[in-house]
Order: sequence, then C-alpha cells, then structure tokens
Amino acid sequence: MIQRLFTPLLALMLFLQLSASVYASENIKVTMSLSSFWEVSENHLPVTAWVESKYPIRSVKASIDSTEVDLRVCSYEGPYCGEIPLGGIAYGEKTVIVKVEDVEGGTAAAQTTYVHLPNPELQVIEPLENSVVTDGRLHVRMNVLSNASNPNIYGDLRDDRGNTFSPFEGTDHVDEWVDVPGSYGSSASLYARLTDDTGMSTAYRSKLYIENNPRLQQVYSIGETGPFDIVAYDEARVFALSNNKLYQIVRSDGTKTEIPSAPIGERFGGGFHLTPAGLLFSVTDPYDQDKTYFWNGTEARELADPIESDVQTQGNMALYHSGEYGSQWVWLNLETGEARRYPLSQFSSAYLESGGDLLTVQGDAIKRWRTDGTEEVVLTGQSGIESLISDGGRIVFKQAGVESLHAYDGGQVETVAQGPVGTYLAAGGWIAYTAPAGGDSKQAFLRSPQGESRQVTSSGSEAIVKELQPDGELAVVDGADLYVARAGAREPERLTSYYVGKVQHANGKWYKGLGRTLFEIRTGAADTEAPVWPSADALTVQEVTYNSALLQWQPATDNAAVEQYRIYQGESLIGSVAGSVYAYPAVGLQPASTYTFSIEAVDAAGNVSAVTPALKVSTPAQSAVDTSAPVWPSQEGALTVQDVTYSSVKLAWIPALDDTGVSAYRVYRGTELLDTVSGAVYNYSVTGLAPETLYEFGVRAVDAAGNAGPAAAASVTTAAYGPVTQTPAVSLQLKSGFLAKGSPVEVTVRSDQAADLYAFLLRLQYDRSWLKLNTVTLHGEFGKEKKDAVLSATGLQAETVGLTGSLLGSVPGKNGSVGLVTLKFTALQNGGTELRLLSSSLADSQGNVRQAAQPQVLTIQIGRGDFDHDGVIGLSDLVLISQAYGSAKGDAGYDPAFDLNSDARVDLTDVQYIAGRVSAGA
Repeated sequence: MIQRLFTPLLALMLFLQLSASVYASENIKVTMSLSSFWEVSENHLPVTAWVESKYPIRSVKASIDSTEVDLRVCSYEGPYCGEIPLGGIAYGEKTVIVKVEDVEGGTAAAQTTYVHLPNPELQVIEPLENSVVTDGRLHVRMNVLSNASNPNIYGDLRDDRGNTFSPFEGTDHVDEWVDVPGSYGSSASLYARLTDDTGMSTAYRSKLYIENNPRLQQVYSIGETGPFDIVAYDEARVFALSNNKLYQIVRSDGTKTEIPSAPIGERFGGGFHLTPAGLLFSVTDPYDQDKTYFWNGTEARELADPIESDVQTQGNMALYHSGEYGSQWVWLNLETGEARRYPLSQFSSAYLESGGDLLTVQGDAIKRWRTDGTEEVVLTGQSGIESLISDGGRIVFKQAGVESLHAYDGGQVETVAQGPVGTYLAAGGWIAYTAPAGGDSKQAFLRSPQGESRQVTSSGSEAIVKELQPDGELAVVDGADLYVARAGAREPERLTSYYVGKVQHANGKWYKGLGRTLFEIRTGAADTEAPVWPSADALTVQEVTYNSALLQWQPATDNAAVEQYRIYQGESLIGSVAGSVYAYPAVGLQPASTYTFSIEAVDAAGNVSAVTPALKVSTPAQSAVDTSAPVWPSQEGALTVQDVTYSSVKLAWIPALDDTGVSAYRVYRGTELLDTVSGAVYNYSVTGLAPETLYEFGVRAVDAAGNAGPAAAASVTTAAYGPVTQTPAVSLQLKSGFLAKGSPVEVTVRSDQAADLYAFLLRLQYDRSWLKLNTVTLHGEFGKEKKDAVLSATGLQAETVGLTGSLLGSVPGKNGSVGLVTLKFTALQNGGTELRLLSSSLADSQGNVRQAAQPQVLTIQIGRGDFDHDGVIGLSDLVLISQAYGSAKGDAGYDPAFDLNSDARVDLTDVQYIAGRVSAGA
C-alpha cells in the first residue's frame, strides 16, 4: 500500500517560512507554519496556526488560491490544525493564507509561501504484498520512478508489537537482502519511505508472513500485485481475497476471475468451503445482512438459506445451521440446488456422511436419512447421545453427562474411552480422540481398527484432533502448531503453524495456503544433508569487462535436489538463481578494481553447502573515451537470409568485433529501423512481407558507448504465395540439466520447420507415476497468451493431455523453428520414462491443416550415473564416463547414456557431476 505524504519537518526546514505576526486589529495575533504533529492524508498540505486573541475565536481558515478549509483546535488550549487538499491546484510557488476572525468581528491574517511539486513515485518490485519468508532472508527491491529531487529511500521491518529490525536504505533505488528472524506463524510489516529535498514523501507499507520452516516447498504463488490472501485451494485453483474482493485463479495459467456477490464490506463470515462443484462462502454486507453464495465456476448464486454456523461438506453436499440463531438444519445438494430443511429441535445432533446421507439423533435413536428421501432407524435405546460422526463403517458418538466415547459397527455398542472426552474423529476403522492423561489438559490418543490405543501427544497444551486418514495418519493441533502422527511412528512430526494460513490434506500430501503462496508441507525424516560441490574451484568467470563479469559454475549435487544458488560479492548477497541455472551476470562493477565472488548451493530443506567456491575478479580500466565502432570480421557474407517464404524471412549474422564488446544489433529494412536486439543475439525473423517482392535488409552492431559500425547488407525476393506442401516436423526438446528424483523437468514442444504457422493441436502422453505435470504455458516464440495468442489445455490431471494454440487477429503465421508450448514436470522417481507426442496438427493463416510426419518419443532419464548397473555410483562409473569424454551427438562413439545434462555432448560438466556423486558417496 503506497501513500503520498507530506513530511512536516523537512518541509519546515527546506522551503517553508513562518510568517511574522500580523495585526489586523490590536486584539488578535496569529502566526502559522506548514507542519503537523502527525502524518496527514494523501496529497494534502498540513497547516498549523497559533492564535492569541482578547475575544473568543469565531473561525480560523486556511487557503491556497480558491481552495479554503476550516482549521480546528488540535489539542487542549493548543494550536489550530487542518489540511488543504492539493488536488486540482497547479504546480508552482503558492501563497498560503491563514485568516482569523473573533466574535466581535475583528480579523487578522498571516501568510507564507509553499512550492507545490508532484509527489515522488516509489516502485516496489520485491517483496509483493503478503509474501512469505521461509528461509530467514528477504530480497528488498525498490526504484524511484519520477518526481523526486535528490531522493532518499529508507525503511525497515516491524513486528506485531512495533519493534523494528532489518533496516535498509538507498538513494534512487534499493536492492538489498535483509535478515528476517522468527519461526513458525509470525508476521511483520515492511515500511518504506521515499523523501526528497522538496519536503514531499511517499510511504509504503505491506504485510509479510514469517514461516522459517524447511518443510515448506512452494508449489504456487500469485504473481499479480495486490494484498492477496489464499482462502481455499485445490489441484487446479486457488481462491484469494484482495482489497475486499474474492477471486478465483487458475493455477496452470494464472487466469483470474472476480467472483461477484452482494455488496461486500470488510467482513467475510462462515468460512470458505471448496467442493468439487464450486465454492460455498458467506459474507456480511455493509447493512449487517448475512448472505451465503455458491460459486460454480461461472456465476455466484445466492442461497435462500444463509449459513449461520456449523458447516459440514462431503463431496457436493453441505449441511449447516441457518435462520436466526441457527434455528434450522439445512441439507443442500450444491450441484443440483436441492435443499431439505429440518427444525433445529428435531435433531439433537446431525452428521453428513460421505455419500450425502444424513445421520441424526432423535431422542434415544440414531436415524439415517438417505439422499433418495427414505429413512431408516440405525440404533435405539441409547440415551444422551451427542455429537455423532461416522467413517462409513461405524458410528462414533459421545454420551452426555459422563462424556464417554462409544462406537457402533452394526453389532454392539463398544466403549472406546471413558470421559471426559474432547474432540474425536473416525476414518477407516481408526478412531482418534482427546482425553485427560495425568493432568488437566487433554492429550491425543489413536485407536487402531484392532482396538489398540496409544497416546500421541504428551505436552502441557490442550490437544485438538483435526484430521484422520483411513491409513491411521492423524493430524493434531498441539499449542499453536500442527503435528502429524503416523501409524507405528513413535513420535508425531511438527509440520507448521496451524492458525496462520489454511492447512489441508489432499492426495496423500499436506498443503498450506499462506498469504499469496501455496506450499506443500514435506513430511518424513528431515533432510539434513547439504549439497556438495564437485570441487572447490567449481566457480569460474568469463566475459570480464570494466563494469561486469559473467560468473559460471559446475552444478552441485544433493541427495534430493539443489533448489537455488546464492551468489555473494564479498560478504553481500547480490542475487540468487534456481537450481537449474549455472550462470549469473555481476554488473555495476568499477573499472580497475578487484572483487571476490563466492557461491552457495541450497536445497529445499534449507541445507547450505559446506564448501563455498570462490574466486577473485579484476576488472580492466575503462578507456577515457571509447570512439572505436564495432566491425564485422568480414563484410562479405556477414548477413545472410534464410527460411524465405511468401510472407517472411529469417536474417542471420556473424558476431561483430569490438574492443569493449557489442551491446546491441540494429536491424533495418531499407532505411527503416525494425528492431534492436541484444549483443548476444545473432538472428531475427521478419514477418508481414508481401509475396514476390524485393527487400533490402541491414544489420549494424553498436557498443556500450553508442558507436555504431557499418551495416552488413543483404537482399532477397520473397516467394510466390501458395500453400506449403512439405510435411511439418514437430519435436520434443528436454531442457538441459541434471535430473534426479524431485528435480524440475522442462520440455518444449517445437515446430522445427514452421511456415506461416497460425494454429496447432497437440496430444501428449506421459506416465503419472514418473512425472507430475505442474504447468503448461504458451512458448514466447509463438506468442504471449491472452495478448496476441490463446492456449487451451484439456486432461491436465490425466496421462493424455490435449493442447490447442492459435494466434489472434489478421496477422501472418510464424516461420522457422518456433517453440509452441512448455511443459513443466516434477520427477517423482529415478529411472527412465517417456513423454510421447501422439499426434500434432498445424494450420497456416489461410486455414490449411497439415499433420506431422510421425509420433515423437522423448526418453527422460532421471537419476542416471550407474553405468555398470551394480546398484551404486562408484569409481568404475567415473572411469566409463571419462572414457566417453569429448564425444558429441553424431559422432560414431557417442552414447547418450553418458550425456547426463542432455546437451548433446559428453563434456566436463557430465564427468564432474559423476565425480561429485562418487565423492559424496565415499
């Protein structure tokens, strides 16, 4: 949240003047200043006036131009204070006038000058509002955009008690990593202020969640700006609140839909209950009217019976109390809208079973009301039944008074535990409950289907059983944290804080939605093994200039996977990259200076490599004036034209030479500048050309000083229009990098010989036991989704996925080698698996459709290295891959089994990877 504020002290010091006292009558004296004792409203000017008068004061007014406001007494027998709104007042030097009138008609005035300037603009890049800190460090990045004279940025973090920590500051920008102390379940606020020498300032504040927990692994985060808080989620969607609005966001592509409802104030009540058919939620509108809605994915339907309390959901069925003071039970089929209403007095307890049937207690009997409208008596002769539940096989209930726990499986009633029993659950024959255990606080117990009970918790806190799985896995809240106890485990595992964020279990895993981020909570033994570098000199440097250096390193290895690399300049953290990235550009260096760089490898559990590869880099001196323009190694043939069609060509050029390096290439059609590309790019596709037309193209190299070299030129005549008859080729390309269980796997589907490619249809198949599909996105070479292209995906939760993409508008198709889509998976186990492109169809801008030549199969090897198949990666494997060193795809001796990072050659990186694995296992 950004506020533009006036800084009174700076204003007073820099450009505001106190006027001399002015006597319009001998009975009134007034002085003034443009200051305040507190922060004032956005885009307002504070005014304070001190008045001495013989008679009572009738009015004190302040004005700029035609804008006038009343000033009020701001403290007992103190000055008069107020704010003048600055909206609509022209910029420049202004006169601020304070006029005072007493009850006798006497007047006096004072005035001073004020320079009205635009407010400075502060851009906050990181962190986004409601971000989560999980590793004790926070990257703060801010820029001054405009309207600031000699700017200064300063800020800090503040906990809930107002204590400040982790300060940061900068002039025109901030780019710092700050330490964030704290553990589970706390929060903080980030405060920042931009000031300038005119006395104006901009303030920023945002909330942060602190969950320094190595068990949390991010699986999704909302990328848009805004104070998003996730309130519900499943495999495909998240639902989040932001600025009192509720949104549905599709996880695969980020599509955001605002969920319409009644006028929503600041209060959401009744919780959020996500079912397969949609989201059930309640709001309290500004008129204190409770309303309940059901969102089915396309519309929000207001329910006739608003939720009052006690909501249960099973599948697409819901049961809850409604009416004033919860005067009735409402059973509701959310999919069909069918509702059944029962007076609250009819049942003393009710439970919604998994199939939608309703279990009720009526007097001394338990009845089942079936979804088809029939009913049956399940059990009679049981007085004092309360709070019954069911796991589908047995009914569990508590007996009032003694509060003992009992179970009924259709044969006889069995006592599970003597009272007083607290919370309890049932699933798959297991029963979990809380009861006293040698003290006043209730502890959690777990009873097996065979009738054996064991105590799960033993703290001094009151335990609450929260979720029980059919295999006996029990989630318990003990204190403020969530613990999981597995059948047969001796001690429960502490997973995360429970009351901050939304924790739930799905598909055998635990998840937590916190702020704008969704995490998977890893269970099992904690990972304490740190990543290992192949050697102490794994870090190298290339492309050193007077102000930059490109750092590169060999991949570190880890028993799970390297999640990120942290890069340091001296003792300062200057950046971090994903575990699949092995290079980082260090910029902003000084000429003729020496720097020490180092790098850390970090896994998902937060383990940091013990060895820290480091090196020293010396930058050369900068030439006083760079007047040398780039040159082509050979002017002849420097620019060539490829892939000529009736509407497009591809330009390719050789790298130009320059004493300080080429920073950019300018591409021309005739004398028209088409585009400017990076100095590391050596080709450019030109589209939108006319058939059978002669074109002249040119490319000029430019260095950082702006020196432009001579143009490399080429001419070409486009082909005549006609449908392309060749069979298109579509391929699967695996992103290079080492793969192991838990590693990200990225695959791009490409059209290798596209000609006027306008739309595509793909069908792919993969094995879900080996790969988990996370996202499917449109490749940037084809277009930007929802801007100039669209992508539709079906079957994302199945093993066969259908993908359709198309350009938008009357535009020519794509040509040459074009990326279509990118699929991102997670490797679930080590070994070999396949991704199959079953079929592919491509269409040009005229609607001509062509089928690809044949299905494609991409073999993905995960966790390779045991070349001799003896069950371990050992010295003999190192010998085998070392002997294959230097071979490349197409060579007679090339074996892809040794190409571990899938870059079409067996290089030093592959060999060093195996050497690191052998060393780590020694």
